[in-house]
Amino acid sequence: MKPYYQDEWVTIYLGDCREILPQLPKVDLVLTDFPYANDTE
Repeated sequence: MKPYYQDEWVTIYLGDCREILPQLPKVDLVLTDFPYANDTE
């Protein structure tokens, strides 16, 4: 799994959380962005 962005403070992964989260070690924060362009009704 390749990071989308990484520096000394943060690593960002781009993808489906259902695929990425099981591959990660214990984390302190998961920041997500809801796809507001999608109709949720």
